[in-house]
Amino acid sequence: MKSHFDIIHLHSSFAGLARFPGLISKKKCSIVFSPHGLSFLQSNHSSIMSQAFLTVEKYLARRENLFICTSASEAQLVSDQLVPKNKVMLVANGIENETIRKNSRAFPT
Repeated sequence: MKSHFDIIHLHSSFAGLARFPGLISKKKCSIVFSPHGLSFLQSNHSSIMSQAFLTVEKYLARRENLFICTSASEAQLVSDQLVPKNKVMLVANGIENETIRKNSRAFPT
C-alpha cells in the first residue's frame, strides 16, 4: 500500500535529506521546511565543510515551497542565500519579556 501526500513538513537537515527529488514521493507534493538551525552556519565546521553544506542546502532548497524561519536574522539569511523572499515565512519563536513578567510567579510585581 503506497501513501501519497499533498504536503510534507520537515524540521531538520537530516530529515531534510528527504528533500532529494524522488525520495519523498514520485508525485509532486508541497514541501514546507522549518530547520532548527542551518548546518552551513554552524561555527564548529571548517569553512570548506560550511561551503559544502551551503551547496547541498541550495540544491535541496529548490524543492521547497515554503521555508519557515523562527527569527528575522534566519529569514534574512535564507532569503539571501537559499530561496526567494516569497518562499520565506517568519514565525517568531519566542515570548516578549513583558509577557513573561506579567504571567510568571518567578517575576513578582
